[in-house]
Amino acid sequence: MPDAEGIHGVALTLQSMVSHLGTWASYFLTGAILLTAFSSIIHNYYLGENAMTVLSGNSAAVTVLHFAIMGIVFLGAVAPGATSVFFSDR
Repeated sequence: MPDAEGIHGVALTLQSMVSHLGTWASYFLTGAILLTAFSSIIHNYYLGENAMTVLSGNSAAVTVLHFAIMGIVFLGAVAPGATSVFFSDR
């Protein structure tokens, strides 16, 4: 796109979709990203809880896992975007 200098990643995809498909594309892409993020959190939580249950068999360990995951999700929500991307890409 000629007017996309300095734009990368999701912002570039969003601008391209809006220019080709119209403004409704921005809402569609936002919803798709939110659903993907939410389903990834739920799936990884499910895998972690099952692994913790099989490995420890201790309900206290699963409770600790619940609080750890809530803390990690909270920190990911309030941290600056660059910090979240830094930790997720490693």
